[in-house]
Amino acid sequence: MMPAVLITGHAGFLGTRLQTALSSSGFKAVLFEGDITDFKNVQEQLSKSEFDSIVHLAGISNVKDCEENPAKAVAVNVQGTAFLLEALVRLKRKARFVFASTGQVYHIPEGAKDVLLNEQSPVAPPNYYAKTKWMAEAIISQYFSSFDIGNAVVLRLFNHSHSSQTGPFFFPSLYRSILAKKGSVQKESIPVGNLELFRDFSSVDDLIALLLKVLVRDLVAPYSVFNVSSGQTRKLRDLAEALAANLEVNVEFQLDPSRLRSDDPYLIKASSEKAQSVFNWKPHVGTDAEYIQSFLKP
Repeated sequence: MMPAVLITGHAGFLGTRLQTALSSSGFKAVLFEGDITDFKNVQEQLSKSEFDSIVHLAGISNVKDCEENPAKAVAVNVQGTAFLLEALVRLKRKARFVFASTGQVYHIPEGAKDVLLNEQSPVAPPNYYAKTKWMAEAIISQYFSSFDIGNAVVLRLFNHSHSSQTGPFFFPSLYRSILAKKGSVQKESIPVGNLELFRDFSSVDDLIALLLKVLVRDLVAPYSVFNVSSGQTRKLRDLAEALAANLEVNVEFQLDPSRLRSDDPYLIKASSEKAQSVFNWKPHVGTDAEYIQSFLKP
């Protein structure tokens, strides 16, 4: 019998790709429907569904949206997570619970240029989005330590982007801006923020491959945390120029002061050695051009 995986947030760019990967890897994808902030709906969805694991991707992931509507951010990111776990308790169900958290929960010292973040690094979420993810992590830890409902794996994700991703995220937004200029015979200006920063980017394919391994790995601990990163930094300007070259668009990146953020760390780099060791997984670390290819891959 095929192991069944219940996916929340299945309509997102990551959820849709996970569905395809599950189907081609001997899993049955079960889709959570309806409002995750409605406990009655959550309990009904879990009650009627067969599942061995839950991959919880649903959430408000845009930092600005969370800052502008903190009550909604808490309702979706924190309360929605608690409702899933409370439903497991009430229904007396067990599952491997995989939660998509964020690498933004870590504290990065101001001006730091050589910090390698691992799972023991200090936590100090700098924005409301990261705070809601940290709160959800705490709730997950408490539930799985207190109740016999399976075990939980928290994945602290760093930058995983794809051209299909919607919303005002850096690289997908830049992609759409450049693509809109395709066909122009003159050099086009693209407004950008600070491109002199370094970030840890990984391909979505790497993340999907890890998720498949997480679903089948035997784990004893009721609660575990893992970074998901490449361990390699890329300069935003280099990526932007490589993307424009790949799309064959002649552009000039123009600094827009309104896009600058005073709290943007100069460099973010994380170790995923723990995940690599436990799950026998290895992220692909390649050139900027190779990363662009993975970003554009259908």
